[in-house]
Amino acid sequence: MHLNQDMIEKCLNHMRAKLRFNICGLESSSLANKDVPNLQQKIKENIPEELEYSCVYWITHYTGANPSTVDGMVGTFFGGLQVLYWLEALSLVEQLDKGIETLRRVSDIYNVSAFSYFFSPRLIEIKQDHASYYALGKDIFKFLSSTYDAISYSTPHLYLSALTFLSEESSLRSLLYPFFNNQPLLASGREMKWSSALWVNAMGDWIWCIAVSPDSRYVAACSDDKTICIW
Repeated sequence: MHLNQDMIEKCLNHMRAKLRFNICGLESSSLANKDVPNLQQKIKENIPEELEYSCVYWITHYTGANPSTVDGMVGTFFGGLQVLYWLEALSLVEQLDKGIETLRRVSDIYNVSAFSYFFSPRLIEIKQDHASYYALGKDIFKFLSSTYDAISYSTPHLYLSALTFLSEESSLRSLLYPFFNNQPLLASGREMKWSSALWVNAMGDWIWCIAVSPDSRYVAACSDDKTICIW
């Protein structure tokens, strides 16, 4: 426990100290990541191995840590701009899929239905904290799932396109828009609420099948328009 406790605190503190807006100084959103000149050198200089490790693996240390000392740090991390800087870094190091995995685990960890509480003020307070972390983690998960392709293709679109299409009911709108008040105004096209689909991925061939996950929590459908959807 002590090792995981130390590691997750170091990971969260390191990300909070080192992650920043446009960390690699990309100058244009018109280029795909793969076409950015000297991108790998920029990544090496600005996202060193210890920062990349923190971004990708911090969640693996959570389960072995003391929640009472870590939960507040996680809540602060997800409740501010750092979560966008984290997604930016994951996109640049081609680990954005780890963001999906991490956010799923965060939602599972803080799903209040998985906890049993007694009627003491402190435990009720913990339940309320977990409920807010769960809702925020789920919201960020939906945001990343719906904009994954754009962000992984060209990282600047995290700020220039993805934020523009936040659903009307997303808590991230009120949380992040004050920091990005030059977002384009959409006449139409913004969802009132997130789609129930967890993942949509274009495929390169014709396939048809439906599958249910072993724990019965997810359903995947492959249709003849060359897409896979997960609910």
